Amino acid sequence: MTIDAETSRRGAHRTPPISFGLGKAHVITIGIRPYPSSRTAVAVDAAGRQLAQRRFVVNAGTVRQLMRWCER
Repeated sequence: MTIDAETSRRGAHRTPPISFGLGKAHVITIGIRPYPSSRTAVAVDAAGRQLAQRRFVVNAGTVRQLMRWCER
């Protein structure tokens, strides 16, 4: 999966690079696609390469599960 210029113009949220003390900055972008009964989250690197993907069933704990997944 890659992120094209159109996706970027439509409002992809940009965050500052995160430094891990290794002398390099790493940018990971999380995209979330909402569906009526689930949410699909995808993590991509600065080059647009997919790093991880996960589907979450919508329930009372969905936001907490999504946040925990994003933090790992």
